[in-house]
Amino acid sequence: MISDENQVEIMFDAKYDDRINVNDYNFLYHLTSNDKIEKIKKNGLVPYTRSKVSMHPERIYFSTSLKFQDIIFNKFKLFQPNKSLFTIIISTVLIPDKIQFYKDPNFKDNGIYTYVNIPPSTIVEITKIDE
Repeated sequence: MISDENQVEIMFDAKYDDRINVNDYNFLYHLTSNDKIEKIKKNGLVPYTRSKVSMHPERIYFSTSLKFQDIIFNKFKLFQPNKSLFTIIISTVLIPDKIQFYKDPNFKDNGIYTYVNIPPSTIVEITKIDE
């Protein structure tokens, strides 16, 4: 007989996540640290995987609502406690049609990602988050 304390939970990521239409949202929100702001203003958002929880191809993650930034902020602060954080707001109207987005299965209906660079021309606002 196996007791509850000996049970193991195994989770598998899907090979292909569901594609979504970003035109269902007016804006997308990306959290980043102060040391990346100037580079983002110049080059836009570029897929990056270092310091992620899961191993997968490089991605750029977004929240679909500003109200979920608190959840992301608290997790981000665990990994980078000494950095100031900023919310980058992207207008979905300015995103080129060829860029595909996918649901983030680890953030349910509130997170999405892409594998493609997001040009700086799509950025409508960069706001420092007050702690």
